[in-house]
Amino acid sequence: MGEQDLIRRLACENPLWGQERIAGELGKLGLEVSPRTVAKYLGDRAPKPRSVGWMVFLRAEGHHIWACDWLRVKTLTFRTLYVFVVLAHARRRVVHFHITDQPSDVWVAQQIVEATPFDDVPRFLIRDGDPLYGQTFARRSSARGIRTLQIPAGKPQCNGYVERLMRTFRQECLNHLIILDERHLRWLLQQYLAYYHRARPHQGLNQETPLPRPRLLCSDGVVRARPVLGGLHHDYFLTAA
Repeated sequence: MGEQDLIRRLACENPLWGQERIAGELGKLGLEVSPRTVAKYLGDRAPKPRSVGWMVFLRAEGHHIWACDWLRVKTLTFRTLYVFVVLAHARRRVVHFHITDQPSDVWVAQQIVEATPFDDVPRFLIRDGDPLYGQTFARRSSARGIRTLQIPAGKPQCNGYVERLMRTFRQECLNHLIILDERHLRWLLQQYLAYYHRARPHQGLNQETPLPRPRLLCSDGVVRARPVLGGLHHDYFLTAA
């Protein structure tokens, strides 16, 4: 299959992907194609803007910073579920998530303990001003040697990495599926995160995946696709011709 045909195939099979995302997927297959070239072959598909760095502090201390936030999800029966997510900045890796329909200070504090079971503890944890981060949460975090940093009110960009992750969850997963219940939501997030960590190229990581995987050298082979979430996305790989 020619390069142009492969670009169009990926675009056709994954309508949520833009030029950066397609270029990253091609990189996994050993094809070094620029996003501009992808846009040229896609014709009138609008290119998506690149995100930019925003704080020297985050770049300098990235290996020591985690961030946390909430994702609110409605089920088919209009039940509200709350997903608590903890993200490691260095590789945009989700180190922990859990779901509840009754969030509380004690429950959130327990999540911090579960997120750091083997003393893999960050120096800083960025959070917003949600009142659920109460005294129990503060004590547990301090006892683990974690310094929590509260962002200013109305400034979600100060917690940009995890905010971007929440948008990704919605744009690439939850907005396209009907959530039946808590068990179903947990399964969907587990499936998506397996793909996110090992197969989805990340623009902020130079088109690498959060859990590194070897890049293939371009060779003659057959490009095959592994469907993710019923074909909402695809993971592409080479097999012998």
